[in-house]
Amino acid sequence: MAAAAVTTTTSSKWWEWSWKPTSDAKLQEAEAAMLSCLTSPYELNTVLLENGESINTLKLGNGPPLVLIHGFGGGLALFAANLEHLAQTHTVYAIDLPGFGRSSRPDFTGTTTAEAEQYFTNAFDMWMNAVGLESAVVMGHSLGAYLSACWALSHPHRFRRLVLVDPFGVPKRPADEQVPIGFWRKMIIGGIKAVSSSPLTLLRAAGPWGPGLIKRLRPDLLDKFSHLHPDSSVTSNYIYHVNAQSPASGEVAFTKLMSGLGWAADPLIDRLPTLDTRIPVSFIYGIDSWMNPLCGVQLKEAMTEHETDYVALTNAGHHVYIDQWMDFNRFAVYAARGQLGEATKSHYKAMVRALRDQEARIQQERHRAAPSAPQPATSS
Repeated sequence: MAAAAVTTTTSSKWWEWSWKPTSDAKLQEAEAAMLSCLTSPYELNTVLLENGESINTLKLGNGPPLVLIHGFGGGLALFAANLEHLAQTHTVYAIDLPGFGRSSRPDFTGTTTAEAEQYFTNAFDMWMNAVGLESAVVMGHSLGAYLSACWALSHPHRFRRLVLVDPFGVPKRPADEQVPIGFWRKMIIGGIKAVSSSPLTLLRAAGPWGPGLIKRLRPDLLDKFSHLHPDSSVTSNYIYHVNAQSPASGEVAFTKLMSGLGWAADPLIDRLPTLDTRIPVSFIYGIDSWMNPLCGVQLKEAMTEHETDYVALTNAGHHVYIDQWMDFNRFAVYAARGQLGEATKSHYKAMVRALRDQEARIQQERHRAAPSAPQPATSS
């Protein structure tokens, strides 16, 4: 693998270094601790791109190439529970998104959604050239899934198969903008957006209190990794350091992909059906995800000219890859090998029917909870 030592661009203001308890070195240590549960040998390299930027890349296993791309606020080490299982059948490449984690953080100066997509997808393409891959199965989670789809639309020759894991950005933004996230998370994100275009600004601004915020705000996420790291500080430290770096160029680019809170400016429901029909597409959802797994069904069924398959895992939410990691690993291998449709066809119709029943119940509950419209006054 081509590799080079590249210094990540960060701010050198003295007050930031004294205020924020993070650094490149601390992030590297946190990543190593997160990956310490792996028992198989792996390579971890800084892959130099032709434009001088770099992509942090983990490689392990043997077989056809499989690229893993994490979601917003994450990093490659969050796939710690999945890497070794996938590496039994594939050569796995897990990367940090451009502008995130230990990848370089070139300034994003674009103003449009198309420019934001190109910020990521051009880097993906250069990265493939650098590691010597012509094509691969690409599996992305959340934002990583959305960007993988954008990449497939613009560079279809790179794809043997596209696997979308609980993807961000599938549905259109509804007219009444029913935000698909909890009230308090909506308030937190809304406050962050009020003070900055970078969604994780408050984490960095919290300085020495930043690491503690992860434990307070996301104890549920830390619990998901407890079978790998009983000491939750291993996971919380990684999540903190992976998000506390500067500049926040990847986050700034992400804001250009959004239309309102939680919606994509250019949703996949309109775009992915135009994908090159030679690329098979798999969908893996958590049945309890706020991304709404039924949107994935609608997209799958809109892609009538494509080979598609779908599964929604029970007792799993948006972080399906760790919520039900053993089931996810099994179905992810099916998807990567083109066997997911065969593995799920006997219960696909029942699964979709259950999702539609669940959606109907949610809509009924929302209707009952909505305030009644005022009745017009009547004259006596």
